[in-house]
Amino acid sequence: MSEPRHHRHKDSKIRSFFREFSFEFIVVGLFGLGVFLLMEKMSIKSYIAKFFVTIVNGIIKFVSSLFEIVTDYLTQIETSDIVGILLICASFILVYLRIRFRIIQRNAYLQECPSCGGDLRRIHRHPKYKILGFLLMARYKQFSCKKCEFEGIRIGVHTK
Repeated sequence: MSEPRHHRHKDSKIRSFFREFSFEFIVVGLFGLGVFLLMEKMSIKSYIAKFFVTIVNGIIKFVSSLFEIVTDYLTQIETSDIVGILLICASFILVYLRIRFRIIQRNAYLQECPSCGGDLRRIHRHPKYKILGFLLMARYKQFSCKKCEFEGIRIGVHTK
């Protein structure tokens, strides 16, 4: 059975030509741009300055209108509302820290297989452990036993 022939298309010849001489094209383009900038009579500096001034003015108007909206909203909130929101946030943070502490404490020690006492080897983590490690700010390591089918995790706290 004959092998199919590979034809080199005209398009690939053009690409290889440009790839081979790309440096020369860049040099010619830079030279031409330099000559153009020396000969032209346009005021490019003023165009660039007007462009940046327009952008800065737009940003200033956006920030000032955003500041007005936020200050109007904050003037309507009472002090007791702020204290209540802070207390609710503090309670959520405390619950998060307690759950994190319990999970880390429960899975912090794994030196040998609890089923057969065999040696463990590191394996790639499942995506759920990567997500949990990110959420709990802890280092998950997944292990499997060399002798039996056991798979387990060990959790350590980030030290950085």
